[in-house]
Amino acid sequence: MQATRLSQLTQPLDGKLIGDDTAVGDISIDTRTINSGDCFIAIKGPNFDGHEFIAEAFAKGATAAIVERPMPVGISQLIVSNTDQALTNIAILHRQSIDIPIISVTGSCGKTTTKSMIASIMSHMGFVHAGKKSFNNHYGVPLTLLGIDSTQHDYAVVEMGANHQGEIAQLTAITRPNIAVITMAAPVHLEGFGSIEGVAAGKGEIFQGLPEEGIAIINQEDFYAEYWKKLCSGKTIKTFGYSQAADFWADDITVDAEQHPKFCLHTPNGEMSITLPLLGEHNINNALAAAAAAATASAGADLKAIQKGLQAMTPVDKRLIKRVGRLGIEILDDSYNANPTGLKAALKVLANSNKQKILVLGEMAELGEKAQEFHQQLGLQAKQHGVAELYALGKLTEHTVAAFGEGGHYFTEQKTLIERLVKNIVPNMCVLVKGSNCNRLDKVVDALLEV
Repeated sequence: MQATRLSQLTQPLDGKLIGDDTAVGDISIDTRTINSGDCFIAIKGPNFDGHEFIAEAFAKGATAAIVERPMPVGISQLIVSNTDQALTNIAILHRQSIDIPIISVTGSCGKTTTKSMIASIMSHMGFVHAGKKSFNNHYGVPLTLLGIDSTQHDYAVVEMGANHQGEIAQLTAITRPNIAVITMAAPVHLEGFGSIEGVAAGKGEIFQGLPEEGIAIINQEDFYAEYWKKLCSGKTIKTFGYSQAADFWADDITVDAEQHPKFCLHTPNGEMSITLPLLGEHNINNALAAAAAAATASAGADLKAIQKGLQAMTPVDKRLIKRVGRLGIEILDDSYNANPTGLKAALKVLANSNKQKILVLGEMAELGEKAQEFHQQLGLQAKQHGVAELYALGKLTEHTVAAFGEGGHYFTEQKTLIERLVKNIVPNMCVLVKGSNCNRLDKVVDALLEV
């Protein structure tokens, strides 16, 4: 955020200034990453209260704080009625000063990878600001926007996530993107959205928030493509997919010995061969979405930048990353999250391995009334993909183990699972680790790595 003073935020935030009218640098909501000169906002969540960390923020160099009640520390404070809303309002205020193209990405699967692909492409056209990791919620999106400096950045890429109706609409209203991308609609967060139709409607809110001159990037092969197109009446639409019906499409698809997909990318301005430094054919869909977004008028990436960016991108941590573990075993670390669509893609990568195939599975969260059915189907799919042994954690994975049959092992404690798995490690083994983030299967990956 551009430097300002607390007094300049008093009226926009309807706040009361206590202490000196100090300069405000970057905004922080996390004392673990705070820097000297930052303004700390005491966010209140369901399991934490930022007010409890004011003293720590001050000790680490914060020069100001935005709080809901005066705190007994020697730091300038702006008292507001709601710190969550204050963060949003500051981002909205800052957005008014941004005059560079902003590309927003949402979707049930692939949005973080697609965001990273777009950022990699645009880095060959200028300086890019992109959200950290999965900064895609009502905290992450404002913080991403506040990191944009129009004097230093030429482009920005913002990821948006949601688990209920109306959330994408709110994030879009804050961000006001020039270009909006939906990677796909899939059965994810069904507890909040109610159905796959609800997911499609929730994701479609990003298009409803586009300005008239905005550009919508739509997955031509998605079942809800025509629905999304109707939401974009009067706006420019670019499509991506696997057939010539799309503006950006792929053919001549192969996968090399390392499971890196190669394809011919066709665009309105020409075609080129692309080899992705990622695992799995499913990442072609993300690459097509990224190319379509990057090549639009306001972004304007050329073919050379698209090719260089896609082929040089860094894989996203904990999203189907190949690692080497104890005794030289191969680990497919996909421990960040899990849903039925993502698991099918990961199982396909595992199936192509010529090693003994092991699946470590955590529960897939927020699938609503069909959760048991999805977990049962996964057991059958794992067996069909040649998985020799299944190690499962989480109540719903009992159904996965039952459907998998012989070779299935169910655990109620992660510690017990890790002990059994490590004991059974043999060379020439490939282990896919995947589950919703709440399962913390990254600890399983850590246990499998070389020590």
